[in-house]
This record gives sequence, structure tokens and C-alpha cells, in this order.
Amino acid sequence: MSAREYPGAAVGTVLIGAGAGYAAGVVGPPVRAISSEFDVSLTAIGLLTSVFFAGIVIVSFGAPFVVRFLGIRSTVRLAPVLMGLGGVLSAVAPAFWVLLLGRVVTGLGVGLALVLGGIVGRAVGGGTLIGVYGGAITVAVAVALALGGLLADAGVSWRANFVISTVIGFSALPCFAGRLPDTPAVASRPGRALVRSFVTWRYWRVALLFVLCAGLPLLVSAWIVHYLTADDAMSASAAGALGFVLFAVSTVARPAGGKVDGRHHQLLLLASPFLAAAGFVLLAVDNRPALAVPAIIAMGIGFSIPYAVSYIRSEDLVPGRPTVGLSAELLAVNVTPVVGSPAVGAAFEHGQAGLSWLVFAAFSVLAGVVNLPRPPAR
Repeated sequence: MSAREYPGAAVGTVLIGAGAGYAAGVVGPPVRAISSEFDVSLTAIGLLTSVFFAGIVIVSFGAPFVVRFLGIRSTVRLAPVLMGLGGVLSAVAPAFWVLLLGRVVTGLGVGLALVLGGIVGRAVGGGTLIGVYGGAITVAVAVALALGGLLADAGVSWRANFVISTVIGFSALPCFAGRLPDTPAVASRPGRALVRSFVTWRYWRVALLFVLCAGLPLLVSAWIVHYLTADDAMSASAAGALGFVLFAVSTVARPAGGKVDGRHHQLLLLASPFLAAAGFVLLAVDNRPALAVPAIIAMGIGFSIPYAVSYIRSEDLVPGRPTVGLSAELLAVNVTPVVGSPAVGAAFEHGQAGLSWLVFAAFSVLAGVVNLPRPPAR
């Protein structure tokens, strides 16, 4: 099966990834503006990322049940509707709690996009389209950061970028109106298979790598602009441009990673987590461009090479049930920012930003170590 047979589904897969990525990145540049307008602390601002990922976590657990009830066609069409509606709520929010609600609704849509985008993408175009879909997520995060930084420097309201996020969120909907490829049906009792997967070592090996590839980048996107502009190290637009570089590198590396597996380019796959760790260490040392630029390039490559492999291993976790396996792994991916974002915000507020990056570096090393090939049994 190829993308030429299902062009609408192929384009929709890319756009649904773009909607998810932009929704994740949009909250980073206006941290100070939102904090000032609603008179809330940086720790409270961290909740914008936490509730966003809480919505994703809810859907990560519930996606197999939703797909079984609605069918994959209706479910994949629901994702852009929720992303768009959440963007509307966020853009017009008259109070901080409404903005939080908007982020929850957006997170529900992004959660569906992350599950269904990977499954439809693999059915249409295999690992290559999954890599392109992942690239769409990262380029959208990059654009959200860069454009958000420019808008902030120009004095434009932070709400403008949420309007853009709304438009991108809705954009995939028409593409899924046509023919979609067949995907494996969700068998009965998906909850039992979901719970059983959590007690396997294979689950946790994949989970650590997947968190590195898909969880940490979105958490970084929420705080990187704020960190790079601390102590007037650089302007918001320059920081946004570096954020763009981070995710632009990922945009190139993720499709390339679609051609990587355990048999081809294994050394590159194994080295990627350690490269990301090196980037985090450099970022912890200083936020000036001399260290920030190489750090960002290292992180962008390290995050991205194992991305398609993580998706494919997740879908294969429970034989014959790709939705269940991917949902199980995405729970781990998306719980991480729920807990991590307020913790990072608190660390920044108490002058311990560098510690946050060192913790991320240690996690990257752990993900790399547990995924090293095990020696053959004697």
C-alpha cells in the first residue's frame, strides 16, 4: 500500500501531525505575557502544559475503547475537531481557568492525533510516512516557537498565535472525509491487553525510548524560549529562532529515522539517546548562543532518529492490536510532561533551570542504556 492510493489520508496524516505539534509549541513563547495578563506564577503557567498532556493521557488510555465504539474513521475525524475547538477556547479565554480548559480540550484532540496519526500513517506509507508525520509535528513546533517569538517582540497579543493553532488544528478534517485504508480492528476487551502490557520489560524499554523521542521534545518546547531569554542572554525572536532550529533539525532527522531499524544503521540508533544527553548537558552549562546552538543541534538529532522505530515497536507491542500497544506506550510518553512541566516551572522560579536539563540528560542516558543490545544467552 502506498500514499498514492490514499492521497487524502496521507495529507491528513501530515496535517494532523502539524496540528498536534503547533498546539504543543504555541504555549512556549508567551509565558511571560500570559503570566502577566492573568497574574499567575511560572509554576501555574506550567499547568498549561500539564493539563494539555493530561488530556492526551486520558485519550491515550481511552483510544482503543473510542476506536472500538466509533470506528477508526470517525475517531480520526474527531481529532482535528477537538484540536480546533480547544484552540478557539484558548484564543478567546477571558480568565486563566478558561485557558486551562482550552488546553485540556486541545490535549484530547492531540491525544487522538498521536494514536491515530501513527496507525493511519503506517497503513498508508509505512515507516517512511510515520517519519514524515513525526517531522510535521516537529516543524509545527518549530514554527510555533519562531513565530511566537516574533509576535512577542512585535508586541502582538499572545492570542494571535492561538488563532493560528486553531486554523491548523481544523485543517486535517477535510482530508479524512474520503477513503481511508483498512487498519486492524480493535478486538474485544482492549483494557485487559493494555494493563497486561505494563508488566512486561519490553514495554518499559520501548517506553523510555519513546518518552525521549516524543515526550521530552514537547516539554522542552514549553520552556526553551523562556530559558534562552533569561538574564537577557538573547531576545525573544532570537530564542524563538533557536527553538525553530531545534525542531527543524528534528524535522529532517525524523523521516531519516524512518529508514533506521535494528538491522540498518544500528550504531546511529543506539548513539542517539547519548547525543541528546550531551545536548542537555551543554544547555545546563549556559544559555548563551556559543553553547546553546550546538546543544540544540545535538538534541534535535538525538530526539529524532529513534522516533519511527519507537512508533513501530509500540504498535507491535501487543500482537494484532496496534491501537492497544501504541496507546499503552503513549501513556508513559504523555504522563511525563504532566508531572514534569510544573516541576520545571518551579525549578526555573527558584533559579535551578540547569538542574532540569541535567535531569533530562540523565533520563536520556537511561533510555540509551536500557535499549543497548543484550548479549545473546549462552
